[in-house]
Amino acid sequence: MSDKITSAIAPGTVLHGEAYDYKIIKTLGQGSFGITYQAKVEMKGALGTLDSNMYVAVKEFFMKEVNGRSGDTVTSGSTSKGGLFSYYREKFEREARNLGTLKHPNIVRVLEMFIANGTAYYAMEFINGMSLDDTITKSPQGRLSTEQAIRLTKQIGAAVSFMHSRKMLHLDVKPANVMVRADGKAVLIDFGLSKQYDESGQPESSTTVGGGTPGYAPLEQASYRDGHGFPVVMDVYALGATMFKMLSGQRPPEASEILNEGFPESWLLAANTPRHIIRCIEKAMAPLKKDRYQSVDQFVMDLCGKAETTGNEAAGKNEATSFSDEVNVVDARPSDRHEAKRQQPGQQPQGARPQQPRPQPQQEHKKPELTTMNRSTAGNKMKKRRLYICIGFITFIVFAAICNSVQNCQVEKWRQEDSIYTSLVKQPEDPSAANPTGTLYTHDAAGNNFVWTGGVLNDLPDGNGSANYNEGDKDGRKEYYGRMVKGKRETLDGETATLTYINGNKYVGTFANDMLKEGTYTDKENGMSFKGTFKNNAPYNGKWFMLGDGSVYTTVKNGEMQN
Repeated sequence: MSDKITSAIAPGTVLHGEAYDYKIIKTLGQGSFGITYQAKVEMKGALGTLDSNMYVAVKEFFMKEVNGRSGDTVTSGSTSKGGLFSYYREKFEREARNLGTLKHPNIVRVLEMFIANGTAYYAMEFINGMSLDDTITKSPQGRLSTEQAIRLTKQIGAAVSFMHSRKMLHLDVKPANVMVRADGKAVLIDFGLSKQYDESGQPESSTTVGGGTPGYAPLEQASYRDGHGFPVVMDVYALGATMFKMLSGQRPPEASEILNEGFPESWLLAANTPRHIIRCIEKAMAPLKKDRYQSVDQFVMDLCGKAETTGNEAAGKNEATSFSDEVNVVDARPSDRHEAKRQQPGQQPQGARPQQPRPQPQQEHKKPELTTMNRSTAGNKMKKRRLYICIGFITFIVFAAICNSVQNCQVEKWRQEDSIYTSLVKQPEDPSAANPTGTLYTHDAAGNNFVWTGGVLNDLPDGNGSANYNEGDKDGRKEYYGRMVKGKRETLDGETATLTYINGNKYVGTFANDMLKEGTYTDKENGMSFKGTFKNNAPYNGKWFMLGDGSVYTTVKNGEMQN
């Protein structure tokens, strides 16, 4: 098929819904799984129909690589493609029903879902405005002011928080999926990746979580599998990245870049973003989910609360005051007002401007008079302190001497990092060996514990071997067979490695810097396999195949599904 929209319904065609008829005006756009139209509502009665002045957007389920059209009827081709079409159409219908339950001023409203022409449709409000992406691009500075960004983040956050209170994840929050009305109000749209959970935090369907959009999706989303609770922190990351784009005017770096190179604070400093706002965004976009805000409400309240405390922006004060009231109006869950200790900012990325020390409030403190008694107390405390330091130092020297005396035998070392213990047990070996083998109980940068059997160098996996993640790591990985370099999965030229997941999915190919690089990923659940290159552990350039007959389902270019 051509990249052009050649299979869209012709203008003037009338779709017959359950409650209304819809006359197609024009095509608004087409994605891999649907075509969206602008339509005019027709009121139908027993004796005829009547045009109204109400316009809606109608989304039609239509898979570019699977469907065709015979007249107005949607066709699905071969039997295998027909099964795939039915599978994803059911997901489309579920999306419409879930969206229909969300009554919120910052969420697009759905009028009805109906079946016609061999496929499914749903009609939703037509928003008179433009996307947040276009709003940012067309602003005079190519970015939004701090006041605008806080206001819109608050509105988007209220929508996402409301979804979470209904046990639903959006999973694709980004400027392109937010419309800004003519009056400046934000509306969250496109729930194609959304997922519904029950009250116990278990998913209500077996469909996998989509990989999201590079720059807006956290590390864990690309390989997330159900059974790990209700991960609202994935939407928290996306909301933080959306605010990053609003303030900087630039697409956020991918989560893997932040993990390896640090948060690009300099991008926001260049846009004169206040440092307290930067700290909030940095925490929302933390690569490790345990380091993020654990709810959208925490993020927005901290963002608005800090703006109020510093008094830098009047708009920030107003937003902070009204946020809780707005949440109550839309019946969202109350936020957790007791935030954990603020995370200390990490090191600045290379090239960032050095941070200036914050001026401290100047207060006059009257020094208490030093009496004989408190002189004595202070002296005793100082003596105790010196004694403890000396004991600690002597203990360290003795321990080091004992460790150095152990030779030509099994060596065991323990160290503690972020409450995670690392144990190295080397098997008896030739002392002259450059890269000994052994068993290493360790963890990776994401905090996943695993057992490594193979080459060991400087207390890190280095060389060929195997890694076992016991019950699986946070991203669902179970076993790895191949080479590691300095503790990271890294293959050399001509080598491949195998990564197996708990659910039976498997990747065979090359690795670079602990990430999937080029190879074949087989998804047994969907009955499909991807062959090509990967970026941020997600398909980037290549093709999806059907496992049954080997037919090409779709191609992927720069992370997006194509013809």
